[in-house]
Amino acid sequence: MNRTHENTERPVIQFGRELDLLLAELSTKGFIASLLVAVVAVILIFQEGISTRPAFLLGGALLSPIALFGYVCLMIRKADTGGPKPGIGPMLVAAGGFAPYAFGCYLVFYEGLWGIVRLFDAFTFGSLLAKAFYLVAGYAIVVAIYRVSEFGRALDEGRIAVKKNVAIHPVNADAVQTGVRKFIARIICQFRRSFFAKSYRLLGNAMKFVTVRTKMGGAQSVLQIRLKQFPVDSPQVGEILAELTTGAWNLDQVSGFFEELGFTYEDFTLMYREIIRAVPLMIGHNYLATLMMVDRLSENVRFFRAAADTVATITGAGGSKSEALANYIAFCLKDAGTQVGANE
Repeated sequence: MNRTHENTERPVIQFGRELDLLLAELSTKGFIASLLVAVVAVILIFQEGISTRPAFLLGGALLSPIALFGYVCLMIRKADTGGPKPGIGPMLVAAGGFAPYAFGCYLVFYEGLWGIVRLFDAFTFGSLLAKAFYLVAGYAIVVAIYRVSEFGRALDEGRIAVKKNVAIHPVNADAVQTGVRKFIARIICQFRRSFFAKSYRLLGNAMKFVTVRTKMGGAQSVLQIRLKQFPVDSPQVGEILAELTTGAWNLDQVSGFFEELGFTYEDFTLMYREIIRAVPLMIGHNYLATLMMVDRLSENVRFFRAAADTVATITGAGGSKSEALANYIAFCLKDAGTQVGANE
C-alpha cells in the first residue's frame, strides 16, 4: 500500500519540452554567471596583462559552462535510456561536474568572502562591488551544478519519473541529440528572461557607451581644430559632425529618446550642428552639443520636449521643420556662447 502511494505521488516529467525547460531552468544561471566572469576576466587581462589570477578566472569561466553542459547532456541521456552510456567518455563527463563546483566555491570563498575580509585593510566601494559580484556569480554556478546533480540523483532513486511516448519516441542516439538541441534552445529562452541577462545587457550598454564616448572625444578634438579654420557649414566640419552624430545616434538611450519625440537622425544632426553654431567653444573637454544631447540628456528633457512642441506647431501651420528647429535653438542659446566665452 505504501509503495503504491509513493509511486502515485512522485512527480512525473514528460520527456521533451517539459524536461528541456526544467533542465534549462536549473542550469541557466550557472551558464550566465560563468559568461559574466569570463567577460570580467578578459577586462582584467587587458588592464593588468596576462597573469595567474585573470588567466585562472578566464579558464575556470570557460571550462565551467562546458562541464555543466556535458553534465546536463548526461542527465538527458539518463532520462531517455534509464542510465548513462557506459564508457570512459561519460565517466570523464560526470567527473567534470566537479569543475564548475570547485570554480564556484573558489569564487564564493576566496574572491568573494576572503576578498571582503581584506577590504578592512584598504576599503573602496568599487572593490566591494567586485567582491559581491564574485560572491553572487560563484553561488549561481555552485547552485546550478548542485541542482542538476540532485535531479540525476532523484532519477536514480525513483523520486522523479520521466514519461516517454514510445510510439513516437524510439530510444536511439538521434532522439538524444534532438533532446540536446531542444535543451540549447531552452537555455537561450531562459537567458533572455533571466535577471543575469538583464545585468549582461546593462553591462553591454555601459561598455558601448564608453566606447562611443571615447571615439567622440577624439572627434571633438579634431572638430575644435577644424572650426578654427573652416565655417560650421563647410564640408570639412560636416565630415566630423557626421562622425559625432552617427556615434551618438548609435546609443540606444539617445536615439530612443529623440525618436520618441518624433525626431529623425537628420533632425538630430541639424540640432547638434545648430548648437555647435550657437556655442562653438569647448566646455571642459566637450562641446555643449555633446553635453546636452548625450552626456546630460536627462537634464535637458524639457528643452527638447519644448523643441518638439514648437516644431509640431510650426509644421502644423505649414512651416519648415528644419528652419523651425534652427530658429528655436538659435533663440534659446543666443546668449550661451557669450557666457561660455566669459567663463573661459
